[in-house]
Amino acid sequence: MTGRIPRLRWLIITLIFCATVINYIDRQTVSVLKTAISDDLGLSNADCAAIQNSFLVLCGISQMVSGRIYDRIGTRLGFVFSIIVWSFAAMMHAAARTAFAFRLWRGVLGFGEAGNWPGAAKAVGEWFPVRERALGMGIFNTGAALGGAVSPPIIAWMATAYGWRSTFVLTGLLGAAWCLRPAMTDLLVVFRVQRLPVQELAYTRRSHRCDAGGRPPGSDEVARPGVGFAAYGGLKEGWPRSTWRPRHSP
Repeated sequence: MTGRIPRLRWLIITLIFCATVINYIDRQTVSVLKTAISDDLGLSNADCAAIQNSFLVLCGISQMVSGRIYDRIGTRLGFVFSIIVWSFAAMMHAAARTAFAFRLWRGVLGFGEAGNWPGAAKAVGEWFPVRERALGMGIFNTGAALGGAVSPPIIAWMATAYGWRSTFVLTGLLGAAWCLRPAMTDLLVVFRVQRLPVQELAYTRRSHRCDAGGRPPGSDEVARPGVGFAAYGGLKEGWPRSTWRPRHSP
C-alpha cells in the first residue's frame, strides 16, 4: 500500500492523544492502589515520599534529556524509546518486593513518561501549520485530563479482579498494545504511508519552511517506506491528582 493519506496530521495527533491517555493511566496506578501497596509491603510515610520523589526527580531530568533525544533521533524513534521505557517500568512494579525496588521502578517510569511531552510538542510543530498548532497541542493535552479521569475506576476494577501486582502488568501492557497491535485498521495506513497528499502538503507549506525535498520538517519520520509513526509512539502539571501522597498518622 503506497497511497496518499488525507489529513495525516489528524491521524498522528490521534495517536499521540492515545499515548497520553495511556501515560496517565500508568502514572496513576500507584496513586489509586497506595493503600494496598503500603499494607502489603509495609511502607512508611517516609518510604512513600521517597518513592514519589524518585518519580519527580527523574521526570524533571527527562524533560531535558528526552527533548535532546527526540531532536537527535526524531519523533518516530523517540516515541518508541519513551513508551517502551515507561511500559516496561510500569510492569516491573509488579515484581517489587522492597521500598528500594519500588523507588527504582517509579523513577524509571517517570523518566520514560516525561518524554511524551517534548515528543508531542515536536510532532505538532512538524506536522501542523501555525494556525492549527494550538489546537494540536490542546488535543494531545486533553489526553492527560481524560487519562486522569478514567484511570481510577479502571485501575480499581483491575485490582479488585486480579490484585494490585497484576494491575501493574495489565496497565503496562496498554503501552505495548499501542505500539504493537495493528488491528486498528483506520490507523494502520500510517505504517505504509509514502508521502503527504498534495493539498495537505501545500496547506502546511504556507505556514512554515519546508526542507529541500519539498516536505515539512520532520515529515520523513513517517513518509519513508516501511514502519511508520504509528508503530512507535508526560510530564504535565497535575501533581495533586497524580502523586502518591503519604497517609498522615492520627
